[in-house]
Amino acid sequence: MEDIILSTGESPKEKLQKHLQLTSLDEAMAEANRKLAEGNGSIDADMEAKLLACEIDMKAKYPDNIFLFSVDGAPVITMADIHTIGAKQKGGKTSLVAILMAAILCGEWNRVKCLMKDMCMLYIDTEMKKVDTQELGVKAATMAEVEATSISDRLHLVNFRPLTPKEMEDGIRYFINKYKPQLVVIDGIVDLCTNFNDVEASQNLVLNFLMKTAEEKQCAIINILHTNKTDGYTELRGHLGAYFEQKGATVIKCEKDDDTNIVTVKFPTHRYAPVPEFHFTFDEDGVPVCADELHQQIEQHKAQSKQDQKEAERKAVFEERKQIVLDILNVNGGKMERKALVEAVMQRIGKKESTVKNILKEMKEGSTPSISEVDSVITALVF
Repeated sequence: MEDIILSTGESPKEKLQKHLQLTSLDEAMAEANRKLAEGNGSIDADMEAKLLACEIDMKAKYPDNIFLFSVDGAPVITMADIHTIGAKQKGGKTSLVAILMAAILCGEWNRVKCLMKDMCMLYIDTEMKKVDTQELGVKAATMAEVEATSISDRLHLVNFRPLTPKEMEDGIRYFINKYKPQLVVIDGIVDLCTNFNDVEASQNLVLNFLMKTAEEKQCAIINILHTNKTDGYTELRGHLGAYFEQKGATVIKCEKDDDTNIVTVKFPTHRYAPVPEFHFTFDEDGVPVCADELHQQIEQHKAQSKQDQKEAERKAVFEERKQIVLDILNVNGGKMERKALVEAVMQRIGKKESTVKNILKEMKEGSTPSISEVDSVITALVF
């Protein structure tokens, strides 16, 4: 049946479409889909599935954290996370990497233990020459007491010094896919960032590359970054360092004492149980050696020296005040009323009455026998 034409020249269908302010069935469907999407937060089906996968199922059994190392039994460095080693220039950062390498090769280096059998590590150097990168592997082999030529199945060392930041990212993905390491160390991570003081560049490197790569490839990524140059200030440098502080599971700080040449390794930021600090120094060939006992001896010596210095200073002050009291007594013929003596000492040393009385009491109780030799009356009159 043909549509009935109304006096306005419109069929009922056309009039209905006009009433709904729709011009076609396709537009009606698009409008319906738009309103449906609004009910889901204006997202498409793919995004909704991705978000639903983020929801935690309290009945599910998620994989436990896998730790790669421990210090005195305290686990540290989790897979699928990013971590950072920070120190000032020549502060022991790369030497700490040699310690981790040695632990991987022989199972345990002093207090640092490798928790994964047959662990594979990828070391990426962006700063040194190839010969220096190779020398790091030689040091690790020496520390582990194995042949340097035999470590290539466990430790893979690459040098990215000639590459651009983009080429470095591509190279990291390539070697991770090739060797499938459980641990990746990037020595000179700042070279992958176009500007480590730029918020967007730092965020992009940390969130969109490093964290994403660690999660997707299920490996731990340790990034090595300098701390600020200001004396006594050990924060990681720039906005890049701030993101590592915020997003990293572990931040390790190396603090080198220039007087003793001992490096103290601290774990100020760790997402899990606290990790104790340890110490190392270097032999005549520059190879890291344990320095825990030496550090303890030096610290004990420093503490004793500090205590001796304080005691010497205290005695010097005491002797100075004793002489003041003796001078006052001598000027007054060796005899003074208690109140007059206290007031005279107060005026000379600029201390309160209670302090002066304590000083005189200490002198009376035998610290300075010479006072009683000057005048036995002080016992009776002063106290």
